Amino acid sequence: MVMLLFAAIAQAQTKSVDVGRAVFTWEYAGQGQPTEFRIKCGTSSGNYTTTKVITDPAARSYLFRDLGLGSGVYYCAMTAVNKYGGETPATAEIFFDAGVGASTPTKFNLD
Repeated sequence: MVMLLFAAIAQAQTKSVDVGRAVFTWEYAGQGQPTEFRIKCGTSSGNYTTTKVITDPAARSYLFRDLGLGSGVYYCAMTAVNKYGGETPATAEIFFDAGVGASTPTKFNLD
């Protein structure tokens, strides 16, 4: 079983995250050894247009910014794949609003 522990997003309210800091994390408690994990994301529930294949079976986290999606509301789920190509059912879907964090002010001085 693959579980995403990406905050408590099972609430009715959409969680807001910083694109540059958000991290997907998961645990693997299934039988057998996966050879890869797949994070699937899209802009509507159940419609995943982006899939990131994580080929390190020991990985337990992935930076959202490395998906290259930018700002917006996203719905994501995850699967595990074994060496025979068998893919698990998807985890429960998580959703969140990814935004760009504040920029550092420039030209700060005292005259």
